[in-house]
Amino acid sequence: MKKYLSLLLTGAWLLAAGAAHAQTTRVQGTVKDDSGQPMAGAQLVFNNKDNGQKVTLKTDKKGKYVAITLPPGKYDVAVNQNGKTIFTLNAVPLSLDGCCGGERDGINLIDIDLQKEHASQQQAAEQYLNQGGNAAPAGAAPQQQQQAQQQAAPKQPQLTPEQKKQIEEIQKKNAAIMEENKKIGNLNQLMTQAKNEDAAKQFDQAVTTMKQATEVGGSYPVVWANLGSYELDWAKGAPDADTRKQRAAQAVTDVQKAITMCSSDTTGKVQGCQATNLAAYHNTLGNGYADTGETDKANAEFEAAAKADPAGASRYYFNAGAVMTNQASRSKTNEERNKFIDAANHEFDAAIAANPKEAAPYCEKGKNLLNKATLSKDGKMIAPDGTTDSLNKCIELDPNSPHAEEAKQLLAALGESVSTTYKAKKK
Repeated sequence: MKKYLSLLLTGAWLLAAGAAHAQTTRVQGTVKDDSGQPMAGAQLVFNNKDNGQKVTLKTDKKGKYVAITLPPGKYDVAVNQNGKTIFTLNAVPLSLDGCCGGERDGINLIDIDLQKEHASQQQAAEQYLNQGGNAAPAGAAPQQQQQAQQQAAPKQPQLTPEQKKQIEEIQKKNAAIMEENKKIGNLNQLMTQAKNEDAAKQFDQAVTTMKQATEVGGSYPVVWANLGSYELDWAKGAPDADTRKQRAAQAVTDVQKAITMCSSDTTGKVQGCQATNLAAYHNTLGNGYADTGETDKANAEFEAAAKADPAGASRYYFNAGAVMTNQASRSKTNEERNKFIDAANHEFDAAIAANPKEAAPYCEKGKNLLNKATLSKDGKMIAPDGTTDSLNKCIELDPNSPHAEEAKQLLAALGESVSTTYKAKKK
């Protein structure tokens, strides 16, 4: 039975939350040294004051640097030379609309001229002292000196209320994404564990693990679909018919949750609700209905699966034919049996039409037709038209399979020879 672990994230769908829509700023500028000349090879370290993230840029031979991947926010910008920090700008605002003279082009223009910066700081300090401020005198404590420098430093441009709101929204989105990725990581571990347990035929453990997964990721349809799939495997090993039917009924309930969740998706973007996913869910649900004896509902689900995924329709029609064939084997009268055989072969014909190169539908159709064979007066078996053709096609398409060997034996029982080539009869 097909499992859908390609969740999270890659393939059976390993779920993964994406980052927020590209919300990055464009930053550029020029760095000049104390003599006013371009400062080549300097390192600029942008330190995000909100999350501590650091981005290091390097100036070219003209002292220029460019970056387009910095999220909006406030940054301390350190200028490093020869491994030492020689200057720092505090709380520089980077916004989506640009700042500091580059707003027209959406650029955060951060030019640093150490000659001018140091002169400005010196002038501000002298002006402060001349005004009788509480500047720290020579020999003052380091803390006092630091306060004086901070007071003397030039004020940086302030964020507008709208820019602050945008940054807060981005931060909230990123926090939510980080939390979702953490949950997805835990969910993927549980799903991988359940898959391995099911592969090892530890079906009860696989079901228990997937129930834990529903507590973590119950909002993902694939989680419920996987649980139902493992419950059907568990049902096959039930000690009695009642227990098997009970487990299968629970599987039906859980897979229906996945389908219902997808049907309520109006965006068409919910993870695990693409066409191939839905087809797999309907197929599993069909198998569940078959195990509970609800043949009509089972076939309706196989039909829904074929419509959702036309490329895989042959497999779903084949499953419908298998359900009808099993129903024929349980029939109590020849009339009822023949009715189900005809219904089964109708599904096998649909499977053949969807994929003429698949051997299994021919094999099963040939065996079903043989079950309708009659005996002549001289005791010879007379099979319905199409029996020999179906069995020969079964052999031709998969000559080394057990089905092909069985088909050869059935042809021998009919007194027919095996054809090495197959040509469809003209109508």
